[in-house]
Amino acid sequence: MWTEGLVAAAQKNLPAMKMEVVGLWQPSAVATDVTAELSAIDRAGAQIVFTMLSGPVGISVGRQMGERGMKAVAWGINVEGQKEEFWQAAAGKAQFVSTLDTYAEVEYTPKTVPFVKAYQARFRKAPTYTAATYDAIMMLKDAIEKEGSIDADKIVAYIEKVEHVGTGSVATFDKRHDLVWAVGKTSGIAVQWQDGKKVPFWPPSVKGMQPFKMPAR
Repeated sequence: MWTEGLVAAAQKNLPAMKMEVVGLWQPSAVATDVTAELSAIDRAGAQIVFTMLSGPVGISVGRQMGERGMKAVAWGINVEGQKEEFWQAAAGKAQFVSTLDTYAEVEYTPKTVPFVKAYQARFRKAPTYTAATYDAIMMLKDAIEKEGSIDADKIVAYIEKVEHVGTGSVATFDKRHDLVWAVGKTSGIAVQWQDGKKVPFWPPSVKGMQPFKMPAR
């Protein structure tokens, strides 16, 4: 499961950030009812529901948190929450649900807004994280053309020494051959559903970001 490492990291690092972890709930990825989990979260007095969700359960969590009028805010990764269809799928009740995302009409890189608009014009929907495959293809194309070769060692060496300004990130690599994760690099953006619209709110330094909102307490 892709969540296992993230859960372990959260349980270790959140207390170090002066945040109390009041529980861990792991519903099925295809759960259509999370009443038991949300009831337990309410009883625990949680203020933030740190989500790591993919699959239909993301819709269930968003809809049922709204139905319950929960004071806690959902924030983390909700793959379904990245999609335009999320609001309708959650019956318009996913107010203030937040998620990490890859694309929005904000100037994360100089190429982001033109790409989003072109994607919407062609496919009649906004791009999700899978559209970042375009950046990988263009990175490979650039390496092959610059090196004049399809030799894997040469391509990898070129890719790791050059900064690649893409549509969803600015890719650079460290000495461990990993992407550098930082604001303005590959950290992605944060969005929140507000009155039926997916509103980007982080990082605040990016042009076009809007304020984050909390449920009424």
